[in-house]
Amino acid sequence: MTGLKAQKIYELDEVKQIPVIDNSNMDIIASSIQKLFIDAIKNPLKASTPLAANETVYAFYDSDEDRKLHKINPTNGKQYTISDSTRLRLNQIKWYRNEMVETSLLFNLTFDENGKLIVPEKINVISYRKEDVKKNNSTYIEQVGLLAFELIITDSIKIELSKVKLKTLAGIDVNSLTGGVKPVSIKCPFNLKYGLYKSDETKGHAIKRGDNIDISLDRYFKDEEEKFSIINMLKKQTEILTYKKGEFDFSIIKETFYRNVGFNIVADNIIANRVSKTSDGGSSTQTEKVISFSGTGKKIK
Repeated sequence: MTGLKAQKIYELDEVKQIPVIDNSNMDIIASSIQKLFIDAIKNPLKASTPLAANETVYAFYDSDEDRKLHKINPTNGKQYTISDSTRLRLNQIKWYRNEMVETSLLFNLTFDENGKLIVPEKINVISYRKEDVKKNNSTYIEQVGLLAFELIITDSIKIELSKVKLKTLAGIDVNSLTGGVKPVSIKCPFNLKYGLYKSDETKGHAIKRGDNIDISLDRYFKDEEEKFSIINMLKKQTEILTYKKGEFDFSIIKETFYRNVGFNIVADNIIANRVSKTSDGGSSTQTEKVISFSGTGKKIK
C-alpha cells in the first residue's frame, strides 16, 4: 500500500459552488444518451442488468429557507423481465390524442476537478413516467414504471462525450471570509426528456398542367412563402413531377423532435434566493412530410 488516498467525489448538497453546463454541452449529453437508450431497448432483457438496478439517482431540493440543496428521493429501477414489457411500453408515454410521445430517463455522470466529463464504459439509466397516484384521499404526482438499463458506450459516443466540460466548476468552501472555493470532482444527477410532437394535419388539393403546379388547402395559406414551400415539398416527396397533368389530394403533417436535459433539481414554486441556477439544455428540429398523396392524371412518357 502506498498510502495514496482516492479523491473524494462530491455531490450537489456538499458543494458551495453549484456546477453549470452550457446548452451545447448539455445537448451532447442528451443526444448521446438518447441514441444509446433507443438502441438498448431493442433488446431490453440483455440491456437490463443487476448492476444497473443498483444505480441510485437522487433528486436535490432547493428551498428558500437555508439556501442549501438537500438530497432527497433516492430512485432505483428494477431489472427488466419479460413481464415488464407493458411497463416499458407505457414509459414511452403518449399525450394529446397520441400526437406526442415522450421518454424520460434518470442517470448520473461524474466530472473531474477540471470540469471534464469522466467518460465511463457504461452508463446506467432509469426509465420512468409520471402518473397521478392516490394516497390517503389525496392525489400525488409520482414517478412510476421504474426500470433500469445499462448503456454500453460506443466508440463514436465516447468521442462526443469526451468534448463535454463544465462551464462553471463545482467548488467547496476553502475560505469563508473571502468566499474562495476549491474545484472538486462532482457526481451530477440528470433528468432527460425527449420526444416527438405531431401537429394537426393539413389537407390540400393539387392541380398539375405541364410545368405548372397550383395548390389549395382546407384553410388559408399563412403567406405566399408557405404555398411555394408546400409545392416544393410535393415535388420532392411525391411522384407529381412524373405526371404531365392531373389532380391530386394530399395530406401533410409537421413533426417536432425535441430533447431536453438538466440537473435533477426540484425547487419551491417561488424562489426568491435560489442557490441552484439549474443547467439545462437541448434542441428541437421540425420536419414536414407528405403522409398521403393520391389522384389521377396522365404521366409523362
